[in-house]
Amino acid sequence: MSQTEPTRIERWATEIEGVSKKLHAHAKALLASGDDPFVQREQIERADKTLAETGLDSLKAPADIRKAIETACVEGIAEFWQKFDAAANNAGWEVHGSTERRLVARAFFVELKNDAVLIEAMPGKHSPHVPAVLAALKPHITSLSGDKASLQRFCDMLVEAYAVLGGQGDVSIEAIYRQCILLVQPAGFWANVEASKFQPLSRPIFRCRLAAVLAENVKPADGRELRLTPTVTRKDVWEVFSPAEGRVVQVGRLAFTKRGST
Repeated sequence: MSQTEPTRIERWATEIEGVSKKLHAHAKALLASGDDPFVQREQIERADKTLAETGLDSLKAPADIRKAIETACVEGIAEFWQKFDAAANNAGWEVHGSTERRLVARAFFVELKNDAVLIEAMPGKHSPHVPAVLAALKPHITSLSGDKASLQRFCDMLVEAYAVLGGQGDVSIEAIYRQCILLVQPAGFWANVEASKFQPLSRPIFRCRLAAVLAENVKPADGRELRLTPTVTRKDVWEVFSPAEGRVVQVGRLAFTKRGST
């Protein structure tokens, strides 16, 4: 005996149920958008599209709500850096720079571009809503903190990488960074290489610790000092906070030298 075909009213009921599920999903997303006008605007566009496709135009977002959210988004972009700098300062984070791309906590570059925020080493785009950006940064900046012993270990690792790459004169910081990624892996990683055992060393963390070694004048056992110098090779350029100059500088070469040597 063949399965009975659904009646017209059953098909209609199924269509209504499908629309209901879509609208319920939109409603949940709108409620979850909190006070972020950029997320609100995105969710309104999605909901309005579904409403138009299903002939429920009367339920589209009211014009006054759309206008208020659009105004909040325009103001959010215009005032982003002012509000971000103030919020970062309250959180105890340094912000260096005065352009649309600034260094936060001597580690992460944050860039405002095309109505979105890009954070170095973090995938995707972020809403230019300051509380949302701070929430995204907070766990990563918290992980930057370390004691004197950990900073000494980092300095010693730099020396080891420097030695592997020749141990004389200026060496590419990029090459040192890549060598440090190899050195930071535990012995067990090389015995049986598995992705789950890989220990990351992000560029922001490396940048932050370089600045810390300079700021704290941390030295290896032989007393040599870390020195960073510029490079003419564009692909080797690193932007690092210079404690001596109190600003972000472009460098590309690294050396350990005895005091007074050139």
